[in-house]
Amino acid sequence: HSVYDFLFKGLAPEGQDAAGLRTALGAVFDEDDLQWMLMEDNLIRQVEYQGADDDEKKILRLTYTPLWNKEEALQSIMIVAEDVTEIEKLRLEAQRKSAEIAVIQGLVNMSRSEVEAFLSGAAEQLNLAKDLTEKLDQGPEPRQHMFRILHTLKGNARMYGLNVLSEAIHVAETAAVEVHQMLAANQIPDEESRQKMMRELYNVEG
Repeated sequence: HSVYDFLFKGLAPEGQDAAGLRTALGAVFDEDDLQWMLMEDNLIRQVEYQGADDDEKKILRLTYTPLWNKEEALQSIMIVAEDVTEIEKLRLEAQRKSAEIAVIQGLVNMSRSEVEAFLSGAAEQLNLAKDLTEKLDQGPEPRQHMFRILHTLKGNARMYGLNVLSEAIHVAETAAVEVHQMLAANQIPDEESRQKMMRELYNVEG
C-alpha cells in the first residue's frame, strides 16, 4: 500500500482536503523549493487513523520534511506521524468548558424570562434549519430560508452578548455556504461538505 492509502484512507475521495493533497503531491516532485513552498499549505496536517488492531480512531499530527537531490529538486518527502489523541481530547474538553463559561456569563446578564424566550426560540429555529438541510437540493428557496434563520440566530446571540454562540453559528453558516455554492453551480455536494455542515449545526445545539 502507498503512504496515501495508509495515512489518508479516511479522507473523502471527492472532498476538498483530498483534492488539495493530490494536487500538492502531484506538483512537487522533481521541482524546486519554490514549488514546495507554493504547495505546502495543501498538505494535511492532522488525520484520524484506525488500524486493524485499534479499538478507536487515533488523531495523528503530521509533519513533512522535503528531501532534495543533487540538482536541488524534490526527491522524496519524510512524513512523521505523532499520536496526539489524548492531547486533542484535553484541548477539546478545555475548549468546551471555556465555551460553557462564556455562555453562562452572557446568560447572567439576561433576565429569566429573556433566557427562557431566547433558548426556546433558538432551539425551535435551529431544528427548522436542520430540517431544511434535507431540502437544499430542491432549489434556492430552502437554502435562503436556512440562511435567514442562521443569520437571525447569530444576530440575536450577539445582541445578548453570547459571543461564543454567535461564533458557532457563524461557523455553521460558513459550512452551509460551501454546500450552497456547489448547488448553485449545479454541482453535487460531496459527502464531506454535507457532514461538515451537519456537524457544525449540531455543535451550535450542543
